[in-house]
Amino acid sequence: MSLSKKDFQDFTSRSLTGTSERYDKAAKSTDALAEEVITLSNRENKSADDKTKLQAKVNALNSTLEGLNLTYDSENDKLSMSAKLLKEKVKAMEKQQKAAALQGAYNELLEEMVGHEYDMKKQLDDVHKKEENLQKLRSATGEVNPYAAAIAGGNAYLNVLQTAENAVDKQKQTYNDSASAYYEMCEEKRIMGEQLEAAQEELAKQEKERQDIHLQL
Repeated sequence: MSLSKKDFQDFTSRSLTGTSERYDKAAKSTDALAEEVITLSNRENKSADDKTKLQAKVNALNSTLEGLNLTYDSENDKLSMSAKLLKEKVKAMEKQQKAAALQGAYNELLEEMVGHEYDMKKQLDDVHKKEENLQKLRSATGEVNPYAAAIAGGNAYLNVLQTAENAVDKQKQTYNDSASAYYEMCEEKRIMGEQLEAAQEELAKQEKERQDIHLQL
């Protein structure tokens, strides 16, 4: 089923705003949580309540970033990684999550476009069929002006002709609406492609920096 203009706008809201901007917003929240972990871990002479809170925040951070594997040793009052390493790892994982989400949204858009193209072809075929039907009705009278035949054929013929004309106009409008939505899909594809490319470049840059640091060790 093809997307109407409103359906497409809802779809792009989910894909673009719901991906890039949503992950940027989520990253700020995750960064704030990481800072809370670091701040609380640096507190001296922690009470039992402080340690409980710190463990809860560590758990929350691990839940947000699957694979972070941060641990807190309450007996020795020590995190499993330094503040610097934690910040770097959080940033790296945030970029990976965003790139993966953008890729998923981009693939979803491509699938929607394939289905839309198929629907548009069917709609255009229907336009041609309805135009052929209308032409047959007009040519059946042998009149240059088919409305002149209504005088002889009466309102019944005129109603049939008007119904056929309305069917053509309605089908053309359906196709035009789909074509308009498809044009916006193409523009959305361009925008999302640029965002995905930027995210992938960030990942590549991040990986190169990681390798450079590894070589220096």
